[in-house]
Amino acid sequence: MDTFRFLIISLMACCSCATAAFGVPLALNIDGDRFTVNGEPKYLVFVAYFDALRVSNENLATDFAELRGKGVDGLRIFPNWWKWSDMKHFPEDTLMRGDGNLRSERLKKLKQVLDEATAHGLVVDVSFAFEMVEGLSDLRADQLGKSQGQLPVINAHIDDLERGLVAVTNELQTYRNIFIDIQNEFNGRITHLDKEQVKRLRDAIKKADPRRLVTASLANEIGPEEVAEDTNELELDIVAWHESRNPWHYDTMDELTRRVKGVTNKPVYFGEPAYMDEGHGVDHFIAAVTNAKKGGAAAWTLHTQHGFDLADARFFEKISDAEKLFLDQYKRHVDQTTWGAPATPDKKP
Repeated sequence: MDTFRFLIISLMACCSCATAAFGVPLALNIDGDRFTVNGEPKYLVFVAYFDALRVSNENLATDFAELRGKGVDGLRIFPNWWKWSDMKHFPEDTLMRGDGNLRSERLKKLKQVLDEATAHGLVVDVSFAFEMVEGLSDLRADQLGKSQGQLPVINAHIDDLERGLVAVTNELQTYRNIFIDIQNEFNGRITHLDKEQVKRLRDAIKKADPRRLVTASLANEIGPEEVAEDTNELELDIVAWHESRNPWHYDTMDELTRRVKGVTNKPVYFGEPAYMDEGHGVDHFIAAVTNAKKGGAAAWTLHTQHGFDLADARFFEKISDAEKLFLDQYKRHVDQTTWGAPATPDKKP
């Protein structure tokens, strides 16, 4: 890193930390179908920073300062996460153990990540995934690395999972800039929870922290109306939809968003759009993030596999040139987009 760039990033980090040090709160809430940050409605742009708990403290500060400088509002992280280079073994450094109890050193690291995010004015989607924890479900080591289509539906050990989620909720009471995703894509095969289990876990989290925002994300097999209906039925705070990427409707995200909003008045959050290396370019991603805002979505994520393995390098050393270009350009387009603009009669999803 050249000296000038290092000084700029260091100055940004110091300014953010100074703001936190002077006691300015960072509170994420909901007002109708929009997120608010410190009481102000804001369209949020997240990045996939899944491997956060394996990032060095120095790299966290540098990454967060640079992301904030690009106008990024939030991070999506996984306290239980694969070692991306070894998907055939359960990781040994997940936040949760197989019995749901928390690893104290991992909890300490999670709090360091959240402290750094708070200092830089970032909100955080804390997403959980029971299938990555050995013993927390029926998933066996010999089944790892196989496609989901080859496996039966995997059941979570619900008592242990509840114990873990309640313990995390209690430990994170003071962090008001986060929300919890109970289970990533709970309608999947190895990520499966039935609706009664989702309700049970939601209730347990809300009992521990009544003000905590809670969702449970749904995979792309489900359509816009159904994802809204399920979110209403389960009394979740946020519609967390991982929309279809086969094909990816980046050009009609406004209409897809309106279809969700036709069923619910809850915030619509797109957590896993397509990857840029799946044949999509910068213009497609700018169309997606702006069309989602135009349709009235509350938040959108730059979903990149380069945020899946961050133990050995900074985020901006990992991402592609195209992703860097997107981060340089998107905010100007988002700022120029009317939030919740009326539908145009000639567009169909």
